[in-house]
Amino acid sequence: MPPTESAGRIAVHATDPTTLVLTGEVDHDVVGVFTRGTPPGAPGWTRGLDLSGVTFLDAAAIGLVARLAVARELTGGRLVCTGASPFVLRLLAETHVLPRLTVVP
Repeated sequence: MPPTESAGRIAVHATDPTTLVLTGEVDHDVVGVFTRGTPPGAPGWTRGLDLSGVTFLDAAAIGLVARLAVARELTGGRLVCTGASPFVLRLLAETHVLPRLTVVP
């Protein structure tokens, strides 16, 4: 079955290899594919998330964002999130992940 427009995706940004781009409905399946394809220790190199294309995050996706934020904190920095919609920001706030992030409109 071909992917639909709402199908989620996690990819490395085309011009910034330290930023991940999340799009569509990012759920446990999308997170699982990303996690299985990510080498151990890789979350520490992630400095930013482009969330401008996200329409939905489930618990697995929110957990991934939290893990990336903690990994970034362990390297002495903060995870920078750009383009998050009010809906996504509300999800991150309600799950207590938002305080661990630096949000840029």
